[in-house]
Amino acid sequence: MKKGFTLIELLAVVLVLAILTAIALPQYRKSINRSRATEAKQVLPAIVDSAERWKLEHFTTTTTGLTFSQLDLSLKGKASGTNGWETPNFLYTYPATMGGHTGAQAQMTNGKYQGLRILYTGSTFICCPPSGEGKGGYCGDLDMTSSGSC
Repeated sequence: MKKGFTLIELLAVVLVLAILTAIALPQYRKSINRSRATEAKQVLPAIVDSAERWKLEHFTTTTTGLTFSQLDLSLKGKASGTNGWETPNFLYTYPATMGGHTGAQAQMTNGKYQGLRILYTGSTFICCPPSGEGKGGYCGDLDMTSSGSC
């Protein structure tokens, strides 16, 4: 009696591993993109709250001339233009306007959802998929409702 595995047994194991990988990999990618969206859901309210504190400290009702370096935030990344902040996943801007709403905006800069914009108005998140993507697609994958007015 010979010891070892037959070729058919090895092929069966490889086939099972391939099937498991084909099922798991898309779910893994989806969870990575959801975690990226979670970053924006945490940072955007912090930006809006910090801008509100800045307005109170300076006795003003407008954010004209406000830059990210003046906010009391500690964000990873670097300044981008006069009213932007860039991290590995997003470009944050404040103030931003989308579909008649004003607030802080995050635009995804890499990955499958590149171009996706999320606006936080101070009380509501508004998801706006990139042009050419249906309303349910990207925003639905990230468990966010998309706005009809982007």
